[in-house]
Amino acid sequence: MTREMTNRARRHAPLGLAGAIAALYATQGMVGGLIQTALPAALRDSGMALDRIGLLQLVFLPWALKVLWAPLVDRPGHHARRLAFCQTGIALGIACLAVADPTGGGDHLPWLTVAAILLIATVSATQDVVTDVAAATMSPPGDRPLTGAAGVCGGYAGFMIGAGLWLPVFAVTGWSAAMVMLTIVTFGLTLAILPIHHRHVTPPAADRTSGRALLVSVLRDRRIRRILILLLFYQSGLRFGLAMISPFLVDAGLPLATIGWIKGAAGAVAGVAGALAGMVVARHLGTGRALTIVALVDAACFLVLAVTAAGSTDPEILALAVLLQAAATAATLAVLFAAMLGWCTPGRAATELALFQCLDAVIAIGAAMLAGLLGQIAGFIPVFGLAAALLCAAAFSFRTVLPETDLRA
Repeated sequence: MTREMTNRARRHAPLGLAGAIAALYATQGMVGGLIQTALPAALRDSGMALDRIGLLQLVFLPWALKVLWAPLVDRPGHHARRLAFCQTGIALGIACLAVADPTGGGDHLPWLTVAAILLIATVSATQDVVTDVAAATMSPPGDRPLTGAAGVCGGYAGFMIGAGLWLPVFAVTGWSAAMVMLTIVTFGLTLAILPIHHRHVTPPAADRTSGRALLVSVLRDRRIRRILILLLFYQSGLRFGLAMISPFLVDAGLPLATIGWIKGAAGAVAGVAGALAGMVVARHLGTGRALTIVALVDAACFLVLAVTAAGSTDPEILALAVLLQAAATAATLAVLFAAMLGWCTPGRAATELALFQCLDAVIAIGAAMLAGLLGQIAGFIPVFGLAAALLCAAAFSFRTVLPETDLRA
C-alpha cells in the first residue's frame, strides 16, 4: 500500500507543480493587467489627464531593478515559504488599495494609492524571480514543457482577472469592492503552493564569478550592445503604442465593461492565436525573417489604430482594430523571446536575459510617460504613428545590426 501511494504521488507531482506555477503566474498576470490596463482606463474615466496616467508607469521600476536583488533569491532557502510571503504581500497591498480610491475626482493620485501600488509592484517583481527559480529547480527536464505551458496559461488567466474581470466589477460595484475581489482571488491562488510546500530541492552550486564582473563582461560585448540597440527601437515602438490603447478606447466612448472584454477574454484569445502564428512563422522562415515580418505587421496594426483614431467611432471597428493589434503584439513578443533565447551565450545566459528584460522594463516606463505627454499635447494619432515608425526602423535594421549567426538563432 505504501509503495502504491508513493507511485501515485510521483505521478501526480508534475501536475501539482504545474498547478502551482500556473497560479503564481496568474498572480503576476493579474497585477500586470491591473496596473497596465485596468487602472489607466479607470483613472481616465474619472477625468484624470493623460500625462498623469503616464506617470503611473513609474511603478514598473521594480521590474527594471529586480536584477539587483535576484542573487539573494539564489541563496539556499525554502521556495514555498518565500512564495507564500510574496503572495501575502501582494494581497495586503491590494487590500490597502481598497481604502485608497483615486477615482473620486481631482487630477492627482493620493499618496496611499501610490505607496500601495509600489508595494504590490515590488513584491510581485520579487515573486517573479522566486517563481522562475522554483520552476527551474523543481521541474525535471521531462516536465518542463508542462511547466512552461502552465506558466503561459496562468499569465493569460491572471491578465483576464486583473483587466477583463476587474473593470466590469469596478463599473458595477465601485473601486473598493473590486479591490476586495482581487484580494480574495490572490489569497485563493496562494493555496496552490500547498502541493510544492514539502518539496525540497538542493540548490545548484553558485558560479564563482561575481555578479558584477559577469555583468561588466556582458556589457563590454559588442554583439550584446548591438542587440540592446536593436531592442531599444523594437520595444520602444511596441511600448509607446501599447501605453495609450486603453485611454484611447475610453476617449472613443466605449464603456468600461466593453473595454474589459476587449482587453480581457477577447484579447487573451487573440494573444494566444497571435503567439502561435508567430512561432509558426519563425519555425518555417527562421528567426531573422520572422522578426522583420512580425515587426512590420505590428507597425501596420498601429497605423490602423491611427486611422481609426482619426474619425471612426464604431465600437465594432474599434474592437476589431485593437484585437488585431493584440494578436500582432503577441506574435512579436513570441518571436522576439525565441530570438533572445538563441542570442544568449552559454554560461552567462541568465545575465544576458536579465539585461534584456530590464531594458524592456525601463523602455516601458519611459515610452509610456512620453506617450502620455505626446497624447495630451497632440492626440492619439501621432502616438500610434510614431509607434509604427519605430517598429519599421527596427524591422529594417535587423540584417545590418545583427550578424548572420544571430539571424538564424
